[in-house]
Amino acid sequence: MKYVIIGNGPAGSTAAREIRKNDNEGSITIISKEKIPFYYRPRLPEVISGKASEQDIIIIKDEWYKENKIDLKLKQEVAAIIVDEKKIILKDGESIDYDKLLIATGSIANKIPIPGIDGEHIFTLRTIDDALILNSIAKHKNNIGVIGGGLLGLEAAYSLAALRKSTVTVIEYFDRLLPRQLDKEGADILQLILEKKGLNFMLGAATTNISNKGDKNIIEIKDGRVVEVDFLLVSTGINIEKALAEKSGITSNKGIITNNRMETNKHDIYAAGDCAEHNGRIYGLWPAAMEQGGIAGKVMAGKEGIYNGTIPSTELKVAGINLVSMGEILSEIPSNEEEKIEYKKINKSSGIYKNMFVQNGIIKGAILIGDIMDKNKIQKAIGKSEENIKVLI
Repeated sequence: MKYVIIGNGPAGSTAAREIRKNDNEGSITIISKEKIPFYYRPRLPEVISGKASEQDIIIIKDEWYKENKIDLKLKQEVAAIIVDEKKIILKDGESIDYDKLLIATGSIANKIPIPGIDGEHIFTLRTIDDALILNSIAKHKNNIGVIGGGLLGLEAAYSLAALRKSTVTVIEYFDRLLPRQLDKEGADILQLILEKKGLNFMLGAATTNISNKGDKNIIEIKDGRVVEVDFLLVSTGINIEKALAEKSGITSNKGIITNNRMETNKHDIYAAGDCAEHNGRIYGLWPAAMEQGGIAGKVMAGKEGIYNGTIPSTELKVAGINLVSMGEILSEIPSNEEEKIEYKKINKSSGIYKNMFVQNGIIKGAILIGDIMDKNKIQKAIGKSEENIKVLI
């Protein structure tokens, strides 16, 4: 059996592990655009700040691939999938046959579609090369701007500030930080903590134009505010890497559509990770990518596996702050005739905030800031009766 995996992130690498666990004889080839083996992307901000090196964040070393008879092709890109002939063509012209193919191409950094977004001194953060460039250039800059107050934006902003005690301003479209993970009260507490640590914030700030003035970027906001920086990082989400699949006739919507076995509409072709859409949802989360990759690997190797979705859970560890958001927060819970209920515990002076969200008597999600000791218990309680809350909060 010949297995080919396009992408060596959490989905692709987990799939390879599962395949080898269940099939010791088949050949496994992994194609990766990266220059290094599988690494922990959430640690890229540490590379920016200089607290971690390229080698420090590698999770699976070269030796593991060799020991498991896996052919890892780095700095390679797939140009085409020839579905009828069951082969892929690399950009250098090499042809590779497969019996089972996994597409785990992930995503790339998104850039908001505004004038000037592709100008000079404007960067994104998605790969190890991005982090190394940011570390090299940002250490010589004094005024830094970050467009995007999401998880990666905040972690990168703090790392940039720590690099040389630069002034860093986070420009966020929504009226609060981490709009997908936090409610207003939780976001206010997080903002207060980060401001004490030196970050500046502009909220409710829709960027309309970016222009150059010498070596400066002039950021114009819809309400008339203007920010001048000499280094700008854009952290405004991801774009799904699905073009390769679409060109091959594989059905896609927001992402590559899969069933519960991570199969696409093409026989013996699977998808997992950020590029995969399951039950109308793209998770864009590390745990979901690993779960999907694991299921895909098992099924590809002839074993049974069913993916039933992942309870979203986001953890922020920046500037010594412990923060976890899991499940659905209040604003994301669909409205119906039943009342939505919140159970809160707040201590602003100590930076502690807990809120659990309930609908129809069922725990839907939770936010924990400061004290996250019970995160695993709460994770297991999501989807269960609200009676469990008494012992959790």
